[in-house]
Amino acid sequence: MHRFLVSALTAAALLLQASAFAVVAPSGRSLAVRTPYVSSSSGRAVAAKPMCMMAKDADTVAIPPDFRLPAALVAIGGALAVSGNRAGLPVLGIGALLGLQATRVRFEFDAESMEVKIDAGKGDLADSGENFAVGGQNRWAYDTWTNWEVYPSEALPVLMYFKETQTSPDGQIHFFPFIMNPGQLLKEVRARVPIDK
Repeated sequence: MHRFLVSALTAAALLLQASAFAVVAPSGRSLAVRTPYVSSSSGRAVAAKPMCMMAKDADTVAIPPDFRLPAALVAIGGALAVSGNRAGLPVLGIGALLGLQATRVRFEFDAESMEVKIDAGKGDLADSGENFAVGGQNRWAYDTWTNWEVYPSEALPVLMYFKETQTSPDGQIHFFPFIMNPGQLLKEVRARVPIDK
């Protein structure tokens, strides 16, 4: 049993280090999905470089999904459950839910704001509807952001926090798990949000 637990935790660690799915947009609105490995002329698999999904125009970027956090939680939850730990099933369930959300939810950055969208298939993104917690659109202008952080660290991104004054003048906080490519998301936040971090 001990060997299985060590193997599962090792697999989870490797999943956290694995590269994200590479998604590119060759032109316009159509999106082409590539697996993390592409075939070379010699017939060998070659790692593809992760890239942003481009949407409507050149200044709009949709961040591709990343399944490392959900996979790690599923592996850890499964290992705990198999070892008889009751915490395993909830951890496994959270990992499965985050995996499902990673297939659907996209963060789109345009010239003015970040917006939560839903993958509508065939390269299209749809409006995600009203925010379930505070109402209003899931879209926040960059100039209303007052703070942002990554927990526990940018080297091991699990949660992102940001606070904005668009939803509430006193400031509204938001947390979301990294179910999207963390490197691409942080690159866009740094380039677009006018906060000296």
